[in-house]
Amino acid sequence: MPPGEAFKTAWSRLGELGEYLRHYLSARIDLLKLSLRNAAIYAALGFVGLIALMALVATLVVMLLGGLAELIAAGLGGRMWAGNLIVSLGMFALIGIGAWLGLKMLRDSHFKQTKAKYELRHQQQREKYGDSAFERSQAPADPQARDKRD
Repeated sequence: MPPGEAFKTAWSRLGELGEYLRHYLSARIDLLKLSLRNAAIYAALGFVGLIALMALVATLVVMLLGGLAELIAAGLGGRMWAGNLIVSLGMFALIGIGAWLGLKMLRDSHFKQTKAKYELRHQQQREKYGDSAFERSQAPADPQARDKRD
C-alpha cells in the first residue's frame, strides 16, 4: 500500500478510534458510578445496623437496671423509689469513676510520652554538644564560671 493511501486509511479510522475511546471512558465512568452507589448502599445498611444494635443494647441495659432496681426494692419492702434511686446513684457513680480513671490514664500516658520525648532529646543533645538544654539552663549565669565547668 502506498504511503498516501495508508495515511488516508489511518485518517479515516481516526474517527473510529475516537468512538472506541469514548465508549471505553463511558464504561469506566459507569463502573465508577456503580461502585459509588454500592458503597452508599452498604454505608446506609451499616448505619441502620448500628442504630439497631444501639437500640438493642439500650433496651438490654434498661431491662437489666430495671430488674436490679426491682430486686433492691423487694429487699427494702417493696419501696420501688428506693431501688430506682440506689441503682441510679450507683450508675452515676460508676460512670463518674470510669470517666475520671479514663481521663487520668490519658493524662498519665501523654505525660510519659512527652517526658520520654524530651529525655531522648536531652540525650541526643548531650551526645552531640556535650550537655543538654536542661543542663545549660541549670548552669551558672556567669560566663567565667561556665568556662571553668567546661
